[in-house]
Formats: sequence, C-alpha cells, structure tokens
Amino acid sequence: MNKSRLLNFLLPLIFILPVLMTTACPPPKEDVFVTSINDYNNSLRWKRFEGASAYLPPDLRADFLEDIEKDAENLNITDFEIKDIKIDQASGTAVIKVRLAWYKNNEGVEKKGFVTERWVLKDKNWVMMEMTGEGPWKKKVKKEKDKEDDKEDEDKSLDGGTIKPDRKK
Repeated sequence: MNKSRLLNFLLPLIFILPVLMTTACPPPKEDVFVTSINDYNNSLRWKRFEGASAYLPPDLRADFLEDIEKDAENLNITDFEIKDIKIDQASGTAVIKVRLAWYKNNEGVEKKGFVTERWVLKDKNWVMMEMTGEGPWKKKVKKEKDKEDDKEDEDKSLDGGTIKPDRKK
C-alpha cells in the first residue's frame, strides 16, 4: 500500500516539475533581445508608435512620437526582415541590420532599404539608441550631446583620425 501511495504522489510530479522548472527560469539575454527587436519593428510596421517608443531612451520618446506621427497617415511599412544580428555580451551592445519595405501614400511606389539599429542593454532592458540607413525616416534617434560628439569625431577625422563606417555625411 505504501508503494502505491508513493507512486501516486511521484507520478504527477514527474510531469509537473519540468514545466515548473522551465517557467521559473528567466529567458536568456538573446531571447529578450530578439523579442525586443521584433516588438519594436512590428510596432513601427503596424503604427503602434507608443509601443515602439517604449524601446527608446525616455528622454527621446516625446520627440520621436511627435516626429513620427507627423507622417503616420502617409507612411506605410509593408515588411521588415532582420538580416543580421551582432551581440556583444561583454559590453551589453548589439547592432542589427533590418531590411525595410515601405511606401508613402502621396508617392505610391514601394521602396526598400536597409537600416542599422544600435541597441544597448540598460537595467535588463534593451534600448534602441540609434537608427541609421536608407529607411523612410530622415531623422536619427540620437541625443543632442551625441550629435555634438559626432561633430567632434568628424573634426578629429579631418586631422588623420578615422570615421566610423556606418556614418553618413
């Protein structure tokens, strides 16, 4: 009788314990990152700009929303595809390349281009710090201080320094 009670007790645990163990473990950093970049880009595609702004630094969210909503009725992102992901675990940074397809109602022609997004891990959350490239947006997501730093870098590059390869002049 004792054996059957023990078996009745242990048998359900065999099935429940693995489920509990997998749900109790936090996802790896890569999974959180992939979820973040997909959510951000899907939010842009489906015009959920509030959701997309949650992945930006807090001091840039209001300007981002103001700028993007000016063209929201006219701009339609038809597709995006993550083409390349480079994560530096040591520094908590990542760079991704995204292929976008979009059209503007007043132009009526679908365009395609690549953008590069620079992400940083801050307080266990991934934050999109910069977007550059051939996307539908003319503005970069950057702080004014970063723009001043870029100007200083540019001045230094004229004196024999190097220019970052992803920068456009």
